[in-house]
Amino acid sequence: MRKKCKPILTISKHEIPLSELPQEILQQLAVWDEYFKDTYRFEAKGFEIFVADGLLAEALKTLPQDRLEIVLLYYFLGMSDPEIAAHLNLVRRTVAYRRTSSLQELKKYMEGKADE
Repeated sequence: MRKKCKPILTISKHEIPLSELPQEILQQLAVWDEYFKDTYRFEAKGFEIFVADGLLAEALKTLPQDRLEIVLLYYFLGMSDPEIAAHLNLVRRTVAYRRTSSLQELKKYMEGKADE
């Protein structure tokens, strides 16, 4: 003769499943993730880069796309000038020049905004 198994989990008469709670109660229990709330998204050759600083994001938006990609790949993804050059089909010296001149432009823009 086979013995009957008891259910592992029983619900008492005072408990109700979450699926039966009214929407108003569920909203009070909810927690919303705000991790990317104040971040700015940039893309460089298929890579997504998120910047949390508003002033820096504003400054980055002023750069032409080719220079923006170099800055993002170098400073945010940690690529070297030769790696960026190979990735963008450019000469390493061109990458180095555009990176340093873009950095000067960013610095000038941010210093101007800081004085305001």
